[in-house]
Amino acid sequence: MIEIIHHTDNRLHQGDIIRDVTFIENVTNVANKLKISKVIFPLVIVLSQECDLLQNFNERCINKGEDKHLFSVLVAPLYNFEHFIDGLHLSDLDKKMQQFSRNKTKSDNRNLRYNNNPRYHYMEFKEPRIVPSVIDFKHYFGVELTSLESHRASNIVCSVASIYREAISQRFCSYLSRIGLPNANVKDNLND
Repeated sequence: MIEIIHHTDNRLHQGDIIRDVTFIENVTNVANKLKISKVIFPLVIVLSQECDLLQNFNERCINKGEDKHLFSVLVAPLYNFEHFIDGLHLSDLDKKMQQFSRNKTKSDNRNLRYNNNPRYHYMEFKEPRIVPSVIDFKHYFGVELTSLESHRASNIVCSVASIYREAISQRFCSYLSRIGLPNANVKDNLND
């Protein structure tokens, strides 16, 4: 069970869970009018490092320097686990995603819930207002810093306690640093 905390300050923290965060999907110019396509995620978690967020805050608000300013913050959506295992978590975007077994003893479901699949991070919270959720590490995105700070003020749900946010950060980093190898048959490569 993920332990949550509520920060007493008003700055952005790694592990903050924020509701109704907008992702700008596309901006196009159609007949001299900007057309903006956006997705609003019900919940996201802040993935940017705590030290970077703190240095940014101190530099902007206390030291009045500019060397450590951030342009954006990395976040990832939290998907409702029940929707996720049915592959319906992005159905509002007309996307049919991979399905997983509902049977807790089946390996794909068990691998999700015990975080044995490097792409996903399962979270079950002590906080009753947040349903069991999954982070898909392929679905991270950047949000402009000052707009997220302003949005956070009235949309912060809670923050993940430091030991849990560090585990998420470590798994996210590990997933991003993986090395993709070609699937081609070794024989085919030798004949080229």
